[in-house]
Amino acid sequence: MNSRPSNPVGDAVSDLQNLRAWVSHWCSHCQGDALRELRLALQILDRDLLPRIENDLFIVGLVGPNNAGKSALFNALVDRKCSPSRAYGGATRRLLAAHSLPGDRVPAVRGFDRVVKVEPGPDGVSAVAQPGPPGELLITKCESLPKGLLVVDAPDFDSIMEQHKESAAGLMGITDLAVVVVTRHSYQNLEVVRFLREWLGSGRPWVMVYNEAPSETVAKEHCEILSEGVGAGPIALFQAPSDLQVAEGKRPLEALCVQGGSQVGQGFENWIRSLGGTDELQRSAFEASNRRLAEALDRFVEAWEGEQNLRRVLLKEAEAVASDLAKQVCKDAMPMGPVLDAFRAVLDRRPGLVRSQMRKGIQQARKGAMYIWAKVGGKLSSVENPAPLNLLQAEREALTPLWTPFLDRLEAKLMASGAGASADWSAMLCQDFTPSGASNSMERAMEKLQSDPQVWQAFEQACEAFIEEDLDERGNEWGLQALVDLTHLLPAAVAGAIIVKSGGLLTDMAVGSMGAISAMAAEQLSKFLGTGTASRARNKWCELRAPKLQENFLGASMPTGWTLLQSEAQGDAREWTRWLHVSREHLNHD
Repeated sequence: MNSRPSNPVGDAVSDLQNLRAWVSHWCSHCQGDALRELRLALQILDRDLLPRIENDLFIVGLVGPNNAGKSALFNALVDRKCSPSRAYGGATRRLLAAHSLPGDRVPAVRGFDRVVKVEPGPDGVSAVAQPGPPGELLITKCESLPKGLLVVDAPDFDSIMEQHKESAAGLMGITDLAVVVVTRHSYQNLEVVRFLREWLGSGRPWVMVYNEAPSETVAKEHCEILSEGVGAGPIALFQAPSDLQVAEGKRPLEALCVQGGSQVGQGFENWIRSLGGTDELQRSAFEASNRRLAEALDRFVEAWEGEQNLRRVLLKEAEAVASDLAKQVCKDAMPMGPVLDAFRAVLDRRPGLVRSQMRKGIQQARKGAMYIWAKVGGKLSSVENPAPLNLLQAEREALTPLWTPFLDRLEAKLMASGAGASADWSAMLCQDFTPSGASNSMERAMEKLQSDPQVWQAFEQACEAFIEEDLDERGNEWGLQALVDLTHLLPAAVAGAIIVKSGGLLTDMAVGSMGAISAMAAEQLSKFLGTGTASRARNKWCELRAPKLQENFLGASMPTGWTLLQSEAQGDAREWTRWLHVSREHLNHD
């Protein structure tokens, strides 16, 4: 065995580093299954592929189900009792490695955050038998092992203790050669097959050690069955007969090669020590990890595209529900003042002596009515130029009874449109639509209501524009002028009555919306012109005001979900294929 195997990564390093930066960037834009696959990709890059640049150890990992004989085989390899072995299994609870590197310095091992030196014998065996923190590897020195070889014993991956499976899986993710130890009781176990298929199906090199084999023929038959389930065959098959002393840890496990080229008949320990072609095995392991990385990123793209499609559907549904509410609020609280002022402004620009004289008379009558009302009912706020502040009050009055039904409808629509089938979206919506959150969300919606002078000005200009069009089509301006002036007199009296009757509570409503008579007057003006002027004004107001209200309502009702519904990552989710393709080309030319 070479003391320093060549690095299979070669010029692919920079491509892998670029890929890692790309994956990290996309992690901040994803959730759910897409994010989980990206995190798996990062784990493959950080634990296995990128560390191979600096770490050239050839890692042999011993894995298998409970009580298969892994520790007995490990002790045979290192020629001493380092790992606990007992007849009923379950003794090994931590990853234990053996190496023969020169010096006393503890070597760094890819895939592990911390490597802790232990001495063989009772202390080492005791340490391996105790649970430890994840990401930690115990290591001991064994001079009889070839230089550059690291052999690792793992806990059983079918244990009821989840940490055991995580440790075995972590080892399988970085190993160059997996040694799978099974018995006649476990080779066809579905859980065993699924675990091995996940880690070996991508082409990672492995050998099979069939412990307690009834015969060489049975070992070969069972190896074929297991290989079919895994989706890949081993490079060699070893078998060992049943031996109670081995099971009790009183003697090492001795397995002979029964399938694997010219080395048939050789013992497992000698086979490992004389193993050649480690460069090629490392290359195969690297390619297997590369394939696992590509599979994870393929699943990421599939999950991301599915999540984006769902996000767009939910966004469309949310906007539709909020748009209905915004339009209803706009219709209920539309200011009629700009409409009536537009009539007057347009008519004022048109000459007419009779009309001018009539206006003066009506204005005098209006002043008289205001004077009389001031003496009888008190001072009345002006209705000639309603301020946007009064509009906000009208919108709050219109929004209050509609808010809770809006929340119920919004949640129901989103859940029915696919959020209910997504664990992440369901949890998010449950967080946003809490039973106690309705009042808080309405307060947020009220706070978000802000006046918009630009919308107000645009509405006034739009009203004048289509009134000009209507007058050009219909004419008869003399009678229209009288009606417009009367609409500015009558609302004053009616608004005053509303204010007095409500004890002043509805002042803003009466003034800001120009009162009920203003709305009726505008409808009369529409009929007078015959063009639906009020309807056009209402539609225009909704067009100008509703989009901002819609956005405010969604932000208030879904403080978490609305931000995610709007977020869409920029860039190509399949760009990773370019870097992996280039890295493979570099690898093939090494």
